[in-house]
Amino acid sequence: MPHSACAPEAACLPVTAQGGGARQDHAETGWGDDDPRVDITGLPDGYAYNHDRRTIYITGRRGNDPLCGPLRVTMSLRNPSGTARASVIEYIDLEDQRRMVVVSAGDLMKSAADVAAQLAERGLAVMGSPSQLVRLLRQWVPAREGWLAAEAGWVIVPGQRGYHLPDGRVLAGAGKGQMPIISLKAGAGSDHNASGNLAGWCDGVAASARGNPLLMFAISAALAAAMLDPLGLEGGGFNVYGRTSSGKTTALFAAQSVFGSPDDLMQWHATESAFEAAARGSRDGALIVDEIPTRDPGTAKAIGRTLYMLANGTGKKRSNTRLADIGPATWRAMLLTSAEAALPEIHAAARMEMPEGLSVRLADIPAKSWAHGGFATLHGHGSPASFSDAVKAMARRDYGHAGSAFIQYLIAAEHAGKGDTLRKLHDAITRELVQKLQAGGGGALDGPELRVLRRFAAVSVAGQLASRWGIVEWRPEDMRNAVIEIAGFWLAQRRQQLASPVDGAIARICEYVSRHGDRFVDISKGDFDVGRHEGWYDADTIAISTDAFAQIVQPLVARTVARELMAQGAIIPGGEAQSLQQRRAPRMDPERGREYWLRKSVIGVEI
Repeated sequence: MPHSACAPEAACLPVTAQGGGARQDHAETGWGDDDPRVDITGLPDGYAYNHDRRTIYITGRRGNDPLCGPLRVTMSLRNPSGTARASVIEYIDLEDQRRMVVVSAGDLMKSAADVAAQLAERGLAVMGSPSQLVRLLRQWVPAREGWLAAEAGWVIVPGQRGYHLPDGRVLAGAGKGQMPIISLKAGAGSDHNASGNLAGWCDGVAASARGNPLLMFAISAALAAAMLDPLGLEGGGFNVYGRTSSGKTTALFAAQSVFGSPDDLMQWHATESAFEAAARGSRDGALIVDEIPTRDPGTAKAIGRTLYMLANGTGKKRSNTRLADIGPATWRAMLLTSAEAALPEIHAAARMEMPEGLSVRLADIPAKSWAHGGFATLHGHGSPASFSDAVKAMARRDYGHAGSAFIQYLIAAEHAGKGDTLRKLHDAITRELVQKLQAGGGGALDGPELRVLRRFAAVSVAGQLASRWGIVEWRPEDMRNAVIEIAGFWLAQRRQQLASPVDGAIARICEYVSRHGDRFVDISKGDFDVGRHEGWYDADTIAISTDAFAQIVQPLVARTVARELMAQGAIIPGGEAQSLQQRRAPRMDPERGREYWLRKSVIGVEI
């Protein structure tokens, strides 16, 4: 392939993050350095501060009434679109510690009691009424302005690009003279979701991933989440599937440790609204959910809808108390999940048609492709189980550092004018990936496949950059080869599912009948027993109950297979309008259960 000076190597991007660590903490919004405990500059008329009593008073003709402890409004915030505003409030708590909180303009107008309660719970001494306290806050005109980050993910404001982490921290590259970006969650008690340090994570989790394509891929997919917006990619993700103890949950643990605690790994037993809230909190980030339940058709059906919502990046449309329409929540996230089966099988078990778009948004990856299931090497451990336990323990010890470090480098690249270089690198790696798969027998790729491969390429870019920036232990070429291998698994499986699905279903029907002939009765020689038999046959026809038929043709959807068989003349349609199913005669089954009648000569079944 053509090889430019910078592509597809990661070496053309900056090796160091922007000076100052790129994080905007809140010290610069603080009290005066000379005497931080008495700097109440800007106190509105009608109020006075008594230093000895450490109290702000409401002044009046009849005397002064105590209102609250030391407090000041230091900054007025607005979001880039001007549709949301807030105030940064700093105060000294009862333990003489400086605290801060960000309060939205809406809360200041309508929730005086809630605002006062919030400040009191966090240590501000409040002597006056909630309305008196909020009146002071509303009258205060701060001298400084800043940008408000209300949603997680990228925040783009004039002159800078920042990233709002779910825990309330903002990573940005603001220079002198630029307004800082402050989170609506700042000071709200959201702890930095981290433990240990980056070096420990690199020597532990990342080192264990080296030589293990699935672990490298999962970690890099979590990192790549922050690249979706800069690269102009849509949201989507990957479903890692395989039998129990195949290593898929270990891979998700490693991915979760990139941004936070692996013990916060989300499970599928949650409501659709909870998933929507989690997706909003994971905007421009990774949403990692473990173990799609596949054995309960009802649960699988509900999860099928949730999967499509998460992968599609759009929530439900709602209305407020005034019945005014509220636009649906939107997000762009990298979804990583696991299951014991591929998505087509999950939908087939629930007797659902799998949406075509879902197969593009969420690519299936088999966790059973290496020497030890999901692991290619155990790094000296005696068994896959002991290696898995070790990786999980290391992920619990050191977590929450790699993601923020990676984003700081991305921000540095943008501020160094390397944004176009990043996109060119992604394009080059996409081309290389396509060429490798085509050379490996993949043939021409269709549009949906190319869309998925662009996401695979983003994972490759993230893993190579993380290596270049010293965040992980593996080499860039290790990452490149891992993605090519895993993308090849995905493409081969997709092609297998698309190639003559009905022919495969007919083969499974014939094999099933041959292997379980005792479950079918010759209707000319015996009676059909609902409790013992799954169907019956005569000289020309074999009848199969709808439940058995659906089980046999998985991962295909029974209705789809039935329509295709009808087109081939293999199914004898029922008497009801447009029905491909028959009802059993009352003498055979008083409940008149449903079944499919198939022509034996067309499908080639022998019994």
